[in-house]
Amino acid sequence: LSDESRAFFIQDNQIKLEVAYGDQGYSTLFIGNLVNVRSTFNAPDIVTHFDAGDAYVKLRDGRTSRSFAPGVSVDSLIRACVADMGVAVGLFSNGQLGPSKGLNRRYQKGYSIAGTSKSALDDITRGNNLIYMIQDGTITVLPIGDASQESIILKDYSTGLIGSPEYINIDI
Repeated sequence: LSDESRAFFIQDNQIKLEVAYGDQGYSTLFIGNLVNVRSTFNAPDIVTHFDAGDAYVKLRDGRTSRSFAPGVSVDSLIRACVADMGVAVGLFSNGQLGPSKGLNRRYQKGYSIAGTSKSALDDITRGNNLIYMIQDGTITVLPIGDASQESIILKDYSTGLIGSPEYINIDI
């Protein structure tokens, strides 16, 4: 990248990565926020590395401060946190958890949240045998162990991948 192109990328900017191979057209691989951008000189090239997180800024900065009446459902609690973060709602599935578990569980004494929306989501989902993921700015909630039904993009040597993808855990 040129000096001008490298200067364009700053932390927290939203990015969209699209890929194509042959005449297949573009597919969106990732939409998220830049977390870290660094360039290194590897003669004769300048190599720019990007670390990015899906909805990173919304997860980091989202705050929830609410009290809920007795009988509030887990589904309602999660939707309130998601609304406070500004993340789109995708699939919410209770899977095989049963009528009074998972998303359907009700808190008979009510519920209060004060703090980061991510911490609240972590506590609520963990305590109800659920897991959430955010992909392209949209949240999916499933029982632990269930698989998402979302489509995937094949990335290997036959589709033009050079090197290998790396998993980077970004603490929020």
